[in-house]
Amino acid sequence: MLVAAAWDHDLDLGQSFMVGDKATDVDMAHNAGCQGILVRTGYGELVLSGDLPAPQPDFIAPDLAAAADWILQHICG
Repeated sequence: MLVAAAWDHDLDLGQSFMVGDKATDVDMAHNAGCQGILVRTGYGELVLSGDLPAPQPDFIAPDLAAAADWILQHICG
């Protein structure tokens, strides 16, 4: 899905971020070459508690706003 979107919209996945609340979201991001950010909202707390398998996210954010702030810091320096 990410690769198709990157192709359709001429995106550089190596410079992209994916935010999600599941281990599969982080895994998909890494498989596509993106940085994967896990938010603690939704299923995020279950992932962090070890109840679900979890790849290592590049960043763990308390919520979507914090994830957006982290992304902006990395884009804008």
